Amino acid sequence: MTDLLRVSVKQLEMAYNCPRKWAYHYLEGVPQVEGEALAVGNAVHDQMKKLILGEPVKYGPETFVGKMCRELFSNYVKNESGRHVPEIIKQVQLPEYRLQVDLRADYLDRPTFKDWKTTGAKTKGAKLPVPGGGTKFWCLQSLENDFQANIYAFLLMRDHWEGQRELQAQ
Repeated sequence: MTDLLRVSVKQLEMAYNCPRKWAYHYLEGVPQVEGEALAVGNAVHDQMKKLILGEPVKYGPETFVGKMCRELFSNYVKNESGRHVPEIIKQVQLPEYRLQVDLRADYLDRPTFKDWKTTGAKTKGAKLPVPGGGTKFWCLQSLENDFQANIYAFLLMRDHWEGQRELQAQ
């Protein structure tokens, strides 16, 4: 069998939205600059994982990241199944597309998976002002029509929970 190209869901989204950007970054090795959104997103992901596991956190409750995580935790972490996990990492093979996809969702409480999304872009859901004031607000993005959420749902339903007909994304 031919080797499968290993990609992440984020790579698939980048290739879908801008094939040239994907080629520059993943084929040519041109590094991406970590901007404010990526730095905040990485901090939120790390903090949420620690909160769910009950481990000591890096950011206090009054910091910007702490406030964002408190909002996420109180609204989205429910543990309705009694078996929730802070992160699901899975490799799904799609030989028909010659791909192996790294699936990484931030929270799983069967049958619902969640992926923490933060953005500094203007949106109706913006709730958290940027530290230091100003007119910019951060929000927690919905995954209703998100490319990544749709790929996750497809991969999870296809490979992980055979027979399950519905998977919710938040």
